[in-house]
Amino acid sequence: PKQIIWRIPVLLFLEVAAYLCVTYITYALINKYTHIISSKDPVLNTNFYIGGTFRAVYFIIFSTGYYFLITFIKERKKTELLEQQRLNNIIQLAKSENAFLRAQTQPHLLFNTLDFIYHNAKENSPVAAETIIALSSMMRYTVDSKHEEEFVNLRNEIEQVETFINLHQLINNHSLQIQLDYEDEVRNEKIIPMVLITLVENIFKHGELKDRSNPAFIKVVADNENLLIETKNIAKNKNFEVKRIGTGIDNIRKRLDYTYGGKADFKHYFNDNEHFNVKITIKRQNILKDNA
Repeated sequence: PKQIIWRIPVLLFLEVAAYLCVTYITYALINKYTHIISSKDPVLNTNFYIGGTFRAVYFIIFSTGYYFLITFIKERKKTELLEQQRLNNIIQLAKSENAFLRAQTQPHLLFNTLDFIYHNAKENSPVAAETIIALSSMMRYTVDSKHEEEFVNLRNEIEQVETFINLHQLINNHSLQIQLDYEDEVRNEKIIPMVLITLVENIFKHGELKDRSNPAFIKVVADNENLLIETKNIAKNKNFEVKRIGTGIDNIRKRLDYTYGGKADFKHYFNDNEHFNVKITIKRQNILKDNA
């Protein structure tokens, strides 16, 4: 503030001096070439300095007031715009909270209904009851609020894959040829959610799972450097193109790139024009580990 205060009179002096110089030069040029104002050159006397200073101060006050007026109007508009944005944000937040509460009501109603059906079917149809409880477990995992977190325990993903496979085995009378292999230590790793389950869903959607000689498999292993997730299955459609694999696989690739960058490698390809393979490799130093 002190530095600004002493600059004010200096700036005023310079502005007045500049105005007097411009005024003198302007008068001199006009008289020299037109003689409109006077036939004599302007005289640097007391009247010139006093009159010029008065006019300079007048113009400075007027221009300064105009500047502050324009600045005030701009700031007022900016404040009004920010206030409007704040009100819009409050309205959107209220709408989001309302939508969230409405969305929460529907899953609770669905889960309560499934629970009711399960208890009624448990005695008369144990298989149907087991199917209902498996479906309910998977749906709870999907809509659970913890999936808003960036990472989940890999053991939770594995448990949901086991539930998913068991559900389809119940529906198909345990005739599906699919294997899930994993090492116990990988259960303590953390990973972005819905990766493993999406890969398995892709197998059930596009894979041939009735061939006993070529079962589909999902493998999750780890070494000192990498976590490896690998799947392999025979494609139902031999003319199926890798580039048309669908949004699920493509979303996995985008999410891995976003979260791990160059520390994660994602590949999907056909070998021998029959087996579809997916391989995900993630550097373990980029994976959170849960030792609890």
